Amino acid sequence: MTRRAAGTVYRIPDRKRKGWRVMATLTDTASPEQKRVSLGLYDTKKQAEKALQNWLADPWDPDEELTLQQAFDRFEATQLTEVTAKTLYDYHRMIRDMAAVSGLNVRQLTVTRLQQVLNAACTVKSHAARDRQCLCVLFDWLVRLGFALRNPARDLVLSGFTNTSRKYVRRAFDDEEIRTLEENRDDARVGEACRLCLFLIRTGLRHTEFRLLKKKDIDLEHGIIHVRQSKTEAGVRDIPIASSILPEARQLAAGDPEEYAWLSRTWPAPVHGPRQKIFVPLSRYLGISHLPYDTRHTFATRLVMQGCPEPYIQKLMGHASSSVLTSFYTHIDLALLAPWVEKV
Repeated sequence: MTRRAAGTVYRIPDRKRKGWRVMATLTDTASPEQKRVSLGLYDTKKQAEKALQNWLADPWDPDEELTLQQAFDRFEATQLTEVTAKTLYDYHRMIRDMAAVSGLNVRQLTVTRLQQVLNAACTVKSHAARDRQCLCVLFDWLVRLGFALRNPARDLVLSGFTNTSRKYVRRAFDDEEIRTLEENRDDARVGEACRLCLFLIRTGLRHTEFRLLKKKDIDLEHGIIHVRQSKTEAGVRDIPIASSILPEARQLAAGDPEEYAWLSRTWPAPVHGPRQKIFVPLSRYLGISHLPYDTRHTFATRLVMQGCPEPYIQKLMGHASSSVLTSFYTHIDLALLAPWVEKV
């Protein structure tokens, strides 16, 4: 059977969100009867036109039976063309988790069956919640197009899953970890990550300040880093460059003064933050597991341990109040306190 397909994109008046609708017409050559197909609502005309182009390349009939996998493939081709990599990953993980029912007709999928598969695939509540959210969006789309009669994903229950969310306890780098970073500065796999981690530890920069640092802000002549953009007014400050990080400072400062210092690295763009490009390799290859802000805590803690006056630390850290330092940014190990207790 041969089909002829056509479609149109039009604006819905007075609609602020998803104001572009795509309607298509499907005609069988053996019959004069035409079938109208709604391809959904979109935020921009470009998205709507792309959805129509994808459908015209492979027109489908809403009366045909679709398996969950087939439905997902069409949903991805028309609805997930401009989403972030993280969102796309979540949808792919969901369809992998639903592998036990991916070959079933979407109209045969019940709440009970989906709940059984979800319970078997997920152990953590956040994982199950994301799968349910992706399923809900997929089934809403199927219902809108007529492939499914209702959305069973909306009735999935998350009460039986473990909630593992917990606050991260900030932890300073210890002496052994810093020695490991020093020893691996020239390693082919993690040398770059080690050098930049040491740069952050010895400047106390917030990772956002580091990403906004321009080459002109690294004043090699006077040995100062000018922090011109920070989250607070007190954060705009000058930081002396330690002799141990002068090679890194020179490399960061080389090039066009108006460029971001971050771009002088071998990494192509500043959208990849310190966690992905520094701390993930350190954890994977050296077993050093930390988050970006731990470098800043290390800077403050080691200044305190060296006896640096509190007003100086406050100035170097860019704090408006000294209470922030004692409340959040110093981490004194119990072993360091023991000798002082003995002196009482």
